[in-house]
Amino acid sequence: MHVWKSCVAVLALALCSFAQTSTNSTYNEGDRGFTFHAGLGYAPLVGPISKSLDNGWNFQAGGGYMFTPNFGLVADYNYFGLGIPRDVLNSLAEPDGSAWVHALTFGPEIRLAPDSKVDPYIIGEAGWYRRTVQFTRPTTTTVTAFDPFFGFFPAVIPANEVLGTIQRDGFGGNAGLGFAVRIRDGKAKVFAEARYHYAMHDRRDTQIVPVTVGIRW
Repeated sequence: MHVWKSCVAVLALALCSFAQTSTNSTYNEGDRGFTFHAGLGYAPLVGPISKSLDNGWNFQAGGGYMFTPNFGLVADYNYFGLGIPRDVLNSLAEPDGSAWVHALTFGPEIRLAPDSKVDPYIIGEAGWYRRTVQFTRPTTTTVTAFDPFFGFFPAVIPANEVLGTIQRDGFGGNAGLGFAVRIRDGKAKVFAEARYHYAMHDRRDTQIVPVTVGIRW
């Protein structure tokens, strides 16, 4: 339950900062309304799950609505592409495999200096996480290919045969800090952030701390 205590602490700090900036800032009204963002980054695992799976990468995309330049509600889709260590595969007598996590979350975002060139922000979300682990072995498959001279013909290409899949669904959440830098005088900004993701899954919970860089507008 420590993750929920951390999220509550982050959101409490955000609300305090929001109250202070609401009284002391001159807002950029262009930051109100709909907002969208997308980014890529590195996704290291922490906790017991890091002994069973390898670090990977993440893709994030989402959007929401800023009710004021400081406060909004946003939804995110996250994909985490992970691996399986060779020693784990050997212990299970599996030739190969991979893992991934899909996440759909929703929550508040607090922008601390929307009228500044550099805008720090705090975010916290909750939602659904699905973790999939899949074991495979190399094989080949036949497909229909086309060549301008030979026309359509059968071709053999490398492929992976799925030996087994383990899937876990669970409720989770994330909280993090970041900053955005405005591009010239427009609404578009480049952002960088770090979040802590925690999802309650059978056997071992999923904990990931992705660092993401992207653009929002």
